[in-house]
Amino acid sequence: MLATAAIHLGYLQPEHRKKYNLLSRQHLDLALGPFQRAMASVTEENIVFLFTYSTLLVVCSLAAAQGAHTYGGSETSSGIADWVICVRGCRSITATASSDIGGLPIRQWIDNMVHVPCTPENASKLSPEEEGSFSRIEDLLATLPLATDLPGNEEVAAYLHAMEKLRVTFAFTVDSFNSTLTLAMKDFSPKSLPERLSRRLFVTLWPYSVSDLFVRLLIEMRPPALIIMAHYCLILRRAKDCWYMAESGLRIFQAIQHNLGEEWSSYIEYPRRVFGV
Repeated sequence: MLATAAIHLGYLQPEHRKKYNLLSRQHLDLALGPFQRAMASVTEENIVFLFTYSTLLVVCSLAAAQGAHTYGGSETSSGIADWVICVRGCRSITATASSDIGGLPIRQWIDNMVHVPCTPENASKLSPEEEGSFSRIEDLLATLPLATDLPGNEEVAAYLHAMEKLRVTFAFTVDSFNSTLTLAMKDFSPKSLPERLSRRLFVTLWPYSVSDLFVRLLIEMRPPALIIMAHYCLILRRAKDCWYMAESGLRIFQAIQHNLGEEWSSYIEYPRRVFGV
């Protein structure tokens, strides 16, 4: 909570952002050890605290000005993948719960949210620009020279699965997702979800849905994974009215742009135009 408060103060006072981000980092570092030890033994007594910590960690990972590393070279970096990792961490904690968390059926909520179907009734067609950019990536994957220790079909399958889930996410309209998600959760809450909450949940759909292998490839900064993540940044942009997501899509995209070689730049031309960078 102190880390989140510090980083929010940095958002409110940009001239002091560097100082508050440092304070936030210090608070997170102090809490990390106890959190890791508690994660080794999740109980009904500590799961509420663990879930709260992981949720606030998501906020901090998006809001931090240095949340995405921007150095080049071939070094492995998890900075660009931090948001995806943090969101998936929240779900992994709820998966261990044998009952409600804090009196709320959070595990069931997340499971229902992830499995909300995208149908013609709640979908919008992809724009010609979106369809064209996605098709170029899929054409690239069909002829990709692979450089991992994995069998080629496993790596390509991870990329294609991530693309499939990204297409589904892009096809949703936020309004239709809100109404469909409210219907999916009617057994747990009779009220409609507030629109702002629905938008924040909406951007977690794709991180929840991609495979562990894709996350590994993203951490290793494999160009196809970065290209796909660059397009996901446009989904983050849909929630830019939320203070901790306000600049996250642009910031992560710029980090990806910095780490991709020139030979890959044409594959992120569409998000580059949208962000205007």
